[in-house]
Amino acid sequence: MLTANLQAAYRATSYLVHDGPTTCVLRIGRSAKPLHRHLGHPRACAVLTAFNPGSQRLCAADNARRHARLCDRVRALRIAHLPAVGQADAADWPAEHGLLLIGIHLAQADALARDFGQLAFVWVSVSAEVRLVGSVLRD
Repeated sequence: MLTANLQAAYRATSYLVHDGPTTCVLRIGRSAKPLHRHLGHPRACAVLTAFNPGSQRLCAADNARRHARLCDRVRALRIAHLPAVGQADAADWPAEHGLLLIGIHLAQADALARDFGQLAFVWVSVSAEVRLVGSVLRD
């Protein structure tokens, strides 16, 4: 369940998207126009991680294996992507590696989030709005 505390934690996080020497920083509730300019045109995107499913901390090795599976899945689906990292403002939660999925549909991003046990993900609309989208986990 995406509690108020978890929503606040997502909002207190910078989502860094890396493309070679360029890093774009996304924040929930702020504009993603710099990212759209960098990509060359506005496209819907999602920042998704496979780390710490259900917001329950896993060891580094388990998170690395989950991230590798996410990368394999995204490549198999032929979704354009860039590396991303969720970095909490406070030092109370470790950085979470993930991907910026470029040109993905909201329903497909939600399905991937659920498949990897995520309670929520960051959505960047074509109008450059950055928002938090809660997922309903599958049983």
